[in-house]
Amino acid sequence: MKRLWLVSGLVFIALLFLGRIGQIAPHAALAWQATDVIRRNPTATTSPTPVPVVAGWRAQIVSNTSYATSGNGSIVRVHVLERVDEPITLTRYDTTLSTFSGTKPEYGPYAAEFAPVPAGRWAVSLPGLGASIEIETDGYNLVVVEFAPYMAAEATPTAQLSPTSTPFGGEPWEGRVLSVDEGPLQTGAILHVTVRGQTGHAVQVSTLAGFVAQSTTGVKEELGPYTAEFAPLTADRYTIAPAGLNTSIVLDLDRYTTVVVEFRPVSGWPRPTATPTNSPVPSTPTFTPSPTPTLAMQWVGAVLRHDRPSSGKVFTSIAVRVNGLPDLTVTLTSGDTAITCLTGEKPEYGDYACEFGGLSSGTYYITARGLTPVVPVMVGQGDFVLTEFRQEPVPPGQIIWQGRVVRNSSQPWPGTGVSSAIAVWVEGRRGQVVSLRSSGGWEAFCDTGTKPEYGDYACEFGGLWPGVYTVSPVDISAEVQVYMDGVGFAEIAFEPVLENASPTPIPTRLIGAGASPAGTRSTDEGAILTPTRTQTPTPVARVVTATSSRPRPAATITPTLTLTPTPTPALGWVGRVVQDDSGIGVGTIVVRVLGVKDQPVILRSGPWSIRGLTGSKPEYGEHAVEFGGLNGGDFDVELEGLGAVLPVHLQSGGFLLVEFRYDVLPTPTPTPRSGIWVGAVTSNTSGGAWSGAWSTVIVKIPGVDGLPVTLDSNGGFITTCITGTKPEHGPGACEVGGLWPATYRVIPEGLGPSVDVRLDGLGSATVEFWIQ
Repeated sequence: MKRLWLVSGLVFIALLFLGRIGQIAPHAALAWQATDVIRRNPTATTSPTPVPVVAGWRAQIVSNTSYATSGNGSIVRVHVLERVDEPITLTRYDTTLSTFSGTKPEYGPYAAEFAPVPAGRWAVSLPGLGASIEIETDGYNLVVVEFAPYMAAEATPTAQLSPTSTPFGGEPWEGRVLSVDEGPLQTGAILHVTVRGQTGHAVQVSTLAGFVAQSTTGVKEELGPYTAEFAPLTADRYTIAPAGLNTSIVLDLDRYTTVVVEFRPVSGWPRPTATPTNSPVPSTPTFTPSPTPTLAMQWVGAVLRHDRPSSGKVFTSIAVRVNGLPDLTVTLTSGDTAITCLTGEKPEYGDYACEFGGLSSGTYYITARGLTPVVPVMVGQGDFVLTEFRQEPVPPGQIIWQGRVVRNSSQPWPGTGVSSAIAVWVEGRRGQVVSLRSSGGWEAFCDTGTKPEYGDYACEFGGLWPGVYTVSPVDISAEVQVYMDGVGFAEIAFEPVLENASPTPIPTRLIGAGASPAGTRSTDEGAILTPTRTQTPTPVARVVTATSSRPRPAATITPTLTLTPTPTPALGWVGRVVQDDSGIGVGTIVVRVLGVKDQPVILRSGPWSIRGLTGSKPEYGEHAVEFGGLNGGDFDVELEGLGAVLPVHLQSGGFLLVEFRYDVLPTPTPTPRSGIWVGAVTSNTSGGAWSGAWSTVIVKIPGVDGLPVTLDSNGGFITTCITGTKPEHGPGACEVGGLWPATYRVIPEGLGPSVDVRLDGLGSATVEFWIQ
């Protein structure tokens, strides 16, 4: 019996052995045949070319084009090389879309397409080939993904790599886990991967189940130039592999942890090998790559969608997405009311979205904790708005924005309509919020990309009254002022330029003539006011009166302007007193600006001033404003922004009715004078914090017209005006507006004295010269 069991065991072992030989016999036979061929043909110098073996499939994002659609959904285009009818899936949460390769032959024989695709993070997968990749869609972009096979040789860790021209060519690298900490996310793990000394280096993480994600070092500025981030990740075993380093790390992630991994050269930092100076053979120069510049990023806010109400919809809602930042507090403010939500609560609008619902009509301001941008939104009943905070790279070099009026059909005088419109174009910024402010303080907003008839980055304001308007993109330091007559149309463009390529801005002042700056005629048919940057303030200088000196001979101050025989009459805002009543009562001044409603009017007397808006006193006309409770004395009535000032005298207890109309300016009569010239600052409203670019200097030299006057801010900015070109300020007057904060030296040509005046960017000063 024992012998029988022994024989059976031997037979079983023999069968196993024969089976093993059967499994390896084909390989052994091939090896033998190859050896036999070489032995029989000693002259053979090559072996048969091995057939490449596909080890697996990998994916990459070929391109990601922003704003490829109008916002009704993204497009995801997939190419599977050399494969037709291969199943492709697009998955996000519980949503799965399916198609087959080769179903979009217009884009290639192996192409497929998903469209429209809602915003969010999606996994593009080949279920039959075990490959996938994650992508981001925002409702506007076109993402092109390509799947390609890789050979077994590529997957073999010991495969020989040819030296490359990268800093790590031929240098062995190693990876290690630096730290494992708990939190802070409750929705998944955070993985930080550092590749020492490498900015812009691609890193890939993958799982055995086919999940693949890619990121690049240096994209998140707060992590430094050599680190990439993956978040949130589910609990799983991940393989982390930086591109081209021929090394990887496999680790298990818990969903409530933050893990930091570092890859570095085994020998420390790569160092060039020194070449002996006495070497008879010159060495081959070692390629030293220039360092990859760190890409600076900035946060911007934009409106991605603004849907008007559908039938039956009553409540308004605003959704907010902050790309890459879950569980972040977002605040919605309107007046004294503020409500908050946390990103990630509304995944139907993206992975990092939340929503404010049940809102009423009005203007709301959206902010995200720790981020600078503010997104204002005007909504009506039933509107839906999707806004986004995202990071964008900062272009190399110092970029500044400038605005210009492309065209303006408004006439210098007010029209009778309320249908003026302004189209605004902000280069390269779809969804950019643009602010429109009237001189009366009313404000409105529009979002670029909503008026394609003017371009891809345009929006429009309509139904505007006659008056002065300020247009400015939100969070961009540039603005333009323009006068609209109530029926005209203007187009304004904002463009970024390199600081060293930007021409020196020419300060101008809007005087209400559709677009005529003070003393000149604009070639753009619109006033250009573009405070694109703040100049470095010069030290504050004490305002002094220059030392008196003898004037030059009279011939040197003879007007230099040559008038044509039939000059065109100068037009401007002309003021006059149409009613002056004395009596015992309350001192009152009523100002009427014909044809302009909501026009700011300033009443001054020495350092005291008050401001009002036309249209607030209809009993004196629809364009009137009243100032009451005044003591008797001398006052200046100024139309803010229109460059018109009228001195008046109010008797004690009297009543004045002042009227301004757009008319032919009076011609001043020069008065010859002789003596020693002196100068002084006779009024100056500056004195606050330095801001803006709207300060004005009025220079008065009675009796001298046509004399050039130079304003010099210590060499930083120089401009001139010609006396006699602003008769509304008196004989021999000229004006320069749109000035930045600085101390300016006012120098009349040939008179001798000069005067320093400090401006804060908002105030107005008057400098006068006279013969003592």
